[in-house]
Amino acid sequence: MADKSIFDLTTQSTFANEDRLVIGNYANNDARAITGAQMVAQLTALADGHGGISSITVVESSADGGNNVVTVTMADSSSVSFNVKNGSKGSTGQRTYVWIRYAHVQPTQNSDMGTTPDEWMGIATNTSSSAPSSYTSYTWYKIKGDKGDTGNTGVGVSNVTASRTSGTGAPGTTDTYTATVTYTDSSTSSYTFQVYNGENGTGTGTVKSVSYNGNVYNSVDSSGNLALSSIQAQHSTITITIATSDWNNGTCTKTATGVTASNTIIVSPASASFEAYGEAQVRATAQGTNQITFTCTDVPSSSLTVNVAILN
Repeated sequence: MADKSIFDLTTQSTFANEDRLVIGNYANNDARAITGAQMVAQLTALADGHGGISSITVVESSADGGNNVVTVTMADSSSVSFNVKNGSKGSTGQRTYVWIRYAHVQPTQNSDMGTTPDEWMGIATNTSSSAPSSYTSYTWYKIKGDKGDTGNTGVGVSNVTASRTSGTGAPGTTDTYTATVTYTDSSTSSYTFQVYNGENGTGTGTVKSVSYNGNVYNSVDSSGNLALSSIQAQHSTITITIATSDWNNGTCTKTATGVTASNTIIVSPASASFEAYGEAQVRATAQGTNQITFTCTDVPSSSLTVNVAILN
């Protein structure tokens, strides 16, 4: 209540024994505390022999630290007065601000920190409406856990074979085939599927055109055969090497000749880079004219060789 005048407080019609009241002392010109129980005892003592209390009046002071005069009038018209001193209004409290900043590593310079959530979080408090600009003003905590243990090596496919298990392949009949998948841990699994053998066609003719990927190819060579070189030329493969120094804040953009923003590509690590590629969680996240952008969760421990198949 140090920041309030007595007139700012809620009016109380009764008081309890454990309540504390403030009274003024004329002799010493100061304020003193008295409990509710002491007040009751004092008023009871005053009323004894006077027929009880007839009335209690208060002359209030509006000043901070001023004295309110309380007069107790007895049934026999005698009275006694005492002061209740107003507390002085305290000074206005100071507002405190909390500021949070983030960093990819524990900061060693101001440019290391920003407002985007990252592996490290810094907390600062002040009384200014502006955030501290120095990284040393913040207490830094690592909020991203340490890298977990390497998981078990995954099981890949080493070979797939298929053979006809029933049927003769005769036109107009259905054959059953069994496909066997052999995995890198030498385990296998088998699947069956059916193939319908189409009827033999009748008549003769020459293929004049092929529609592929939205384009029609109808170039015929000197022997009357349809030339498909333009279709085959759409497919190509390239190899990209990503050095450890190429990474900047978890991303790098590499030259990829033949890639566009809209064509379909298949990106996969070479066998020698398979483990490091997977541990760092590397993936292609964007493509543009003659370039591919890669993103990683952790910077790979070695350079990577990446194969890219451009399908169209």
